[in-house]
Amino acid sequence: MERLLEYPAPAPVWSTNADRQIHWGKRIRLVEEWREAAAWHAKAQRIRDIGPATVRVTILFNTKARRDPHNYVGTV
Repeated sequence: MERLLEYPAPAPVWSTNADRQIHWGKRIRLVEEWREAAAWHAKAQRIRDIGPATVRVTILFNTKARRDPHNYVGTV
C-alpha cells in the first residue's frame, strides 16, 4: 500500500536551473529541510515505517507568471 504525504513547501523552492548554481553545501541544507519536513509529517500521521511513499508538496508562488512544472521536479 502506497502512502501519500501532502504538505506545504517547508523551505525555499528552487528550480533545476537554479540547482546548477547553488553551492553544494547550501543545497545539502535545503534538501535536508525538505526531508526533515517529510519525516515530521509522516510522524504526525502516526506512520512508523513509511517505506515507499509519494510525497506531494504544494508550491505557492507570489506572482501569476507561468511556470514550467517539470522545472521543479527532482530538485528536492
